[in-house]
Amino acid sequence: MKVYEIREERVNYGAKIYSESPKEALMLGGGSNNKKVPLFRKNPAEILHRQVIREAHPVPVHDGYALAKPNQESDQILVVISSRDDVSRDGCSFRKGVWDFKRGTSPWCEGRDKVLMSATGPMEWFHRQDSKNIGWHDALVVLNVGDGIVVTDQNGRVTRATYESVEAGLVQQ
Repeated sequence: MKVYEIREERVNYGAKIYSESPKEALMLGGGSNNKKVPLFRKNPAEILHRQVIREAHPVPVHDGYALAKPNQESDQILVVISSRDDVSRDGCSFRKGVWDFKRGTSPWCEGRDKVLMSATGPMEWFHRQDSKNIGWHDALVVLNVGDGIVVTDQNGRVTRATYESVEAGLVQQ
């Protein structure tokens, strides 16, 4: 599966892997409530220069998923969604970043099978909203051709994308 990332109003081909000793992992969220999507030990997904992963296959593991090197072609894609943005523009107040599928599918109901992993937080966001306590709802999702997604980052900026075709990939609207 090809891997895309939606972060800071952009749709990127490839997702950034964060290197922590001793392991490399895809990070969802941040702070104490983050979730790590590790590389599969037996057959890890290939990491390109600049710590980017462009193709991976999700493999179920005991606490979520790990990313393996794909062994066959797929019409589906993996999308890493980051609704978190550390930069406040024009002194805007901070909000919680959110996302949803464009076809009216809710990630918490009928879209649940598309969401592989998610991370939300921080837990105290509703009690203290300031520049050091940023809210997010990040996820790793699987999309089929024709699926769309809308991401609103924590500053209120909206990014829309549609998986148009295998050749075109995930296209920002």
